[in-house]
Amino acid sequence: MINGMKVEVLLRESIKPSSPTPHHLRTFNLSFLDQIAPPIYVPLIFFYASDGDGNNKMEACRRDVLKKSLSEILTRYYPLSGRIKEDSFIIDCNDDGVDYLEARVHNNCRPVSEFIQNPDVHLLKQFLPFDPYGSESSSEFGFESGFNSKVLLAVQVSFFD
Repeated sequence: MINGMKVEVLLRESIKPSSPTPHHLRTFNLSFLDQIAPPIYVPLIFFYASDGDGNNKMEACRRDVLKKSLSEILTRYYPLSGRIKEDSFIIDCNDDGVDYLEARVHNNCRPVSEFIQNPDVHLLKQFLPFDPYGSESSSEFGFESGFNSKVLLAVQVSFFD
């Protein structure tokens, strides 16, 4: 727990595309620029205001909509649910899916708006599905030392108390 906030991961699952990738699109060649560029992980964290009612049914509905829309968008952006083949410059568009995590943020201390205005860098890492800079927990996602990509996209949805 950092500064009265604790992020607890409640669910880990793989979200697959809503329809399979056609056979003729199963191999995606990386561009020359992708091949020469250093591997970079781009962490993004978005905060959205809650309607404030604390309704568990509404929260469950939001989860279902997020999972369904992620599954549908993976059909259009099929390489994201594949894996980069080791020692090659192709993505195997095998529909393995993306990692999806749900977390609960227990906040005993300060309002979320105050946290957003003055974020704690160590706490922000807990809002990411894995540590992109090589911690022990990163290895389960295929990121043993920084960025050895097996998973191309991972999503974490965190709900605040």
